[in-house]
Amino acid sequence: MSGASSTASDRTPNGASAFAVSAAGMAVAPLRFVGFWAAIAFPFLYVPLLMGGLAGNEATVFVALLA
Repeated sequence: MSGASSTASDRTPNGASAFAVSAAGMAVAPLRFVGFWAAIAFPFLYVPLLMGGLAGNEATVFVALLA
């Protein structure tokens, strides 16, 4: 068979793209960490806001929680 064969060097990214992939992975990990704990904390922050109402500075907190 004369089909195109791929070698290991064809499948591995070059140095620049490997760096970009690792840099993107390093940037995503902290965002996932913060996103996870924000999803845990925000419901507990939202309940006291509902109980107290939206007076003064709490309106900005409410808008920030929705964003």
